Amino acid sequence: GHYSAHLADDGIEILQLHSINYAKDYVPLLCAYRFPEVGGLVYGGMRFDYYSIPETSSHWVAQAGVEAGNISLTSWLRAYAAIDLRFKSEVAWASTQSYQVGLKIGTGPWQVVRLAFTIRTGIDDRGQFYKNRVTWNLLGAYLDV
Repeated sequence: GHYSAHLADDGIEILQLHSINYAKDYVPLLCAYRFPEVGGLVYGGMRFDYYSIPETSSHWVAQAGVEAGNISLTSWLRAYAAIDLRFKSEVAWASTQSYQVGLKIGTGPWQVVRLAFTIRTGIDDRGQFYKNRVTWNLLGAYLDV
């Protein structure tokens, strides 16, 4: 895969902030296991950034998470909770943590819409700000495809 975060360099410079050319070419290896008895899953793995700027000697990201508690509220509505943890070598293995609670809408294979509240804290995921620490409260609608 490829990730780059330099689309707004001119906008950053207008604000008299120094822009950062941030890019990654990477290969992930993640595994997941479903636990039907709790209606959830657990996953984890590593990502190797074989091309990495501006931190050219830091190449690893470790990630793990769990989703569980798929509790039926009605025949078409379920509640769930999830946790995702990422640790990045480019910031001395500091973490980005996401804690989510939400509702899944739909039944059977068509359980495709989620409404969720997420608290994300730790290292900023946005490339220009990869050394900053943030805490965000997010509301979202997601499509599970």
